[in-house]
Amino acid sequence: MNLDPQDCQECDRLVSQYEAATFVQVKIHNQLDIACRLRDRALTRRLTLEAYEITARRTTAREALARHRQSAHAAVKQPDYALAAR
Repeated sequence: MNLDPQDCQECDRLVSQYEAATFVQVKIHNQLDIACRLRDRALTRRLTLEAYEITARRTTAREALARHRQSAHAAVKQPDYALAAR
């Protein structure tokens, strides 16, 4: 199956998961930065654990997208920026 990635619903779903995880990751890191500046140890600890969790979820989403694109769209040239590290 070598569908154009532009027309692939699975690509859309996986990209959406990756983008959502990226958004949450940025949000948590901003909150973590504020907690560190306020020297709130309990909040810093909680947000650090959340940051590890969302980073793992984002990495998993990115890997799933890469695997899908490799298997489903192997013959279609992917743009260099498609999986650029954010």
